[in-house]
Amino acid sequence: MLKYRIIEGKNLKKDNMIKNKTAFTLAEVLITLGIIGVVAALIIPFVTTQYQKKVMASALMQSYNQINNAIRLVSYSDYNGHDMSYWNDCGSTIYSCFYKVFNKMNGAKLYPEVSDVSQVMCYEGRPYKEYKYVNTINGKDFSTASRSARMPNGACVLYHASQWAGDARGTLYIDVNGPYKGPNEYGKDLFKFLYIIPNSFYGIIGNGFQIYPAILAHWDGTITNRTASEITRNYCYKRGNSYNFYGCAAKIMMDGWQIKDDYPW
Repeated sequence: MLKYRIIEGKNLKKDNMIKNKTAFTLAEVLITLGIIGVVAALIIPFVTTQYQKKVMASALMQSYNQINNAIRLVSYSDYNGHDMSYWNDCGSTIYSCFYKVFNKMNGAKLYPEVSDVSQVMCYEGRPYKEYKYVNTINGKDFSTASRSARMPNGACVLYHASQWAGDARGTLYIDVNGPYKGPNEYGKDLFKFLYIIPNSFYGIIGNGFQIYPAILAHWDGTITNRTASEITRNYCYKRGNSYNFYGCAAKIMMDGWQIKDDYPW
């Protein structure tokens, strides 16, 4: 019996040693959780930002293609294949012309002209977050002399009527996810495009069946070639308190509809 108890005692001691080796102290657990928290704090914002960039770039490309397809559809179904310069029933503004374009989109909603510049983007009767980096003074960016349309993909397009005359006058601001989702920031979910009807006096480059990212098109009806690095340097940047997002849609398009690491996000 005595021998058995000694052996039993040895077994108990061995079991305790195993338990002591496999257990973690509270301090070790807290340190491990702290490390995981730090790594997550570093990785999650980066992953979230990359995802947002992909979503915004994809939505911008989709909106761009939908508008161009609708312009062509109206041109060929209603005007024998002629571009907007032959749409004689548009009058002196682009209201009627782009009303036809957005009206061709199944599921699109058109909004009337408003008197408050804070309500120009697909206003649904409740306020939306003010747009950042947008100049509303004297209608420089947003103007009440405009109308908006919500596209089937949820994007909101503001089209100016006050900049239409002669060969090429059409300004469009595209918020790729609408005014009520945010961030409502020029260069992130808001981008500027121009509708250009080629001017034969300056030489036709391109055609009148599509919109162009701002900075690639001119009011004289010509299209210009710029490099992505030139746009990043001069027309799509944010350096401290200095910024310019006028050409950011062109930058994204020229980068293959991607928002790359050199983009001022």
